[in-house]
Amino acid sequence: MVPSGTLGSVIRTRRCELRLTQEELADRIGGGMRQSEISRLERDGVMLPRRARLEAIAAALQMPVGELLARSGWAGADTVIVPVATATRAKSSSPASVASAHYSAPSRTEPAPAAVDDVFDRLHDARAKAQQIIQTYHDLETRTAGTMETVERTMRGPGARAA
Repeated sequence: MVPSGTLGSVIRTRRCELRLTQEELADRIGGGMRQSEISRLERDGVMLPRRARLEAIAAALQMPVGELLARSGWAGADTVIVPVATATRAKSSSPASVASAHYSAPSRTEPAPAAVDDVFDRLHDARAKAQQIIQTYHDLETRTAGTMETVERTMRGPGARAA
C-alpha cells in the first residue's frame, strides 16, 4: 500500500469519508476522547498514539490498525509481527515466508500478539530518543552560535565595530 499522508491526514480523510464530525469520532472512540484531541491528531500534534488508543481510533474509522498505519507511511505496518517462539519454529521451514507474510488486523474477539505490544513500546521509545537528540542538537546549535559571536568579538579587538 502506498502511503497517502500523515497519520493525522489519514484520520481526517477517513473521518470525512464516513461523514463524521470530530465530536462524533471522539464519541465513537470512547475512553474519554474529546473533540480537541481529534483536532490535535488531525493536525499531527500526536506522532503516534499508544497502542490501545490507536486500536480504538482504527475501530472507530472502520479499518484495521495495519491499514491505518500503512496509509500513513509507517514502515513495516503491513508485515506480520510474529511472537519470538513462532518465529523460531518457522525458521526451520522458511525464514522468508515469515518475513513476507502480510499483517491482518486481529478481530475484536482475538487478542493481538504479545509482540505487537513490544513493537509499539519500541516505537514510542524511539520517538522519545529522537526528540532528545533533536533537543540536544538545538542546544548545541544555540551554544555554538553564542561561542561564534564571542570569538568574532575577540578577533575584532576592543573598539572594533561589527560588520
